[in-house]
Amino acid sequence: GRPASDFFDLLPATFRVAVANGIKRVRNDGKPVAYPGLKLELEGETKTYNITIKPALSSSTIGTFLVLFEDCEVSKLDPADVTTLDNGTASLERIQFLEEQLQSTRESLHDSILDLRSANEEMQSTNEELIASNEELQSTNEELHSVNEELFTVNSEHQRKITELTEMTDDMENLLDGIQVDTVFLDRELKVRKFTLGIAQTFRLIPQDIGRHIDSFNHELQYDDIVGLVALVLERKKVIEEEVQDKHGKWFLMRVLPYSSKGRIDGVLLTLIEITKIKETERRLAELSEIVQASDDAIFRIAHDGSIRTWNRGAENLFLYDTKTMIGKNITELTLDGDSTSVML
Repeated sequence: GRPASDFFDLLPATFRVAVANGIKRVRNDGKPVAYPGLKLELEGETKTYNITIKPALSSSTIGTFLVLFEDCEVSKLDPADVTTLDNGTASLERIQFLEEQLQSTRESLHDSILDLRSANEEMQSTNEELIASNEELQSTNEELHSVNEELFTVNSEHQRKITELTEMTDDMENLLDGIQVDTVFLDRELKVRKFTLGIAQTFRLIPQDIGRHIDSFNHELQYDDIVGLVALVLERKKVIEEEVQDKHGKWFLMRVLPYSSKGRIDGVLLTLIEITKIKETERRLAELSEIVQASDDAIFRIAHDGSIRTWNRGAENLFLYDTKTMIGKNITELTLDGDSTSVML
């Protein structure tokens, strides 16, 4: 027949029950078992065999068995050491063993059926839960889709706001640079938040200086304590204006004022407005004023309403009235040498 590695598949049907039952007995009792007089038809001839089964005695072969097939009537083992059984007894024991296995299998099958029923009920319950969860997920998915649409709308609005803020920031920077008001923004800790290009030259600022303290920079102004002035404005919350000159001779109007944000003082603004031309004009006007005041000719200025605005030394000598008396008087009150006759001009 077909080659097989299972021992019982190799045995003839006549020997199979006896050998299986004998191995079971030897495993349980530990004693040899013999089955005498088992007949087998082989090649048209019926022969009688004795089958003996005994445990292997070597320690290295524990759990193995020796099965002897003898074609003689007498076993070589001592009958006192061997349990002799006939084939009928082996068949009955085999049937009893199979019935016990069958009963055990039935009980196991019954338990498995109960377990399967319980598992099936659990699976049905789980399936119902999954269906409910799926419905919830579908509802959640719809909500998420709605939220996603809202987020898309909000994102578009934010993008529009960001664009507007960027444009506004660019407009403010161009405005400050265009009107030539050099400005630096400081926070409450007097760290640089923002600055214009003009003041960057005065304080030697670069974009990487954002976040640094104002006292970290050298400036071109001839003013010793700018940090103290800024701290004073932050403390008093009042505007301070001073005229300062840089190392190159340029004049600036320096205004330091508190920076308000959300109803509270959140920093300081320092602005520089160049007034070099104004200072030059003031100087020239002062020189002209000195020339006019020193002139022996009577020179005075009259406003549209007839009030006297200026009065020089020559006018004092001519009309015999000092400057303090005549400033603000009407020209119609002016007389010459005490004469009540009005001077016609």
